[in-house]
Amino acid sequence: MTFSDLIGKHVLVVDDDYHRASETVLSLEDQGSEIVGPYPNVPEAIEVINHAVVDAAVVSVRVQ
Repeated sequence: MTFSDLIGKHVLVVDDDYHRASETVLSLEDQGSEIVGPYPNVPEAIEVINHAVVDAAVVSVRVQ
């Protein structure tokens, strides 16, 4: 998968590091993605998934 595959897609961002999440969001937006989030933890992200369109997700491996 490349960034071009995400053009127009709704991408969920989950990361407990604010700066890393912000950089991820900016990169994805620059490539044409619609951002869902970012969210700092999995429980908040799961709550959103139940009510929003999500085509893909970027999740930090250290998030709780």
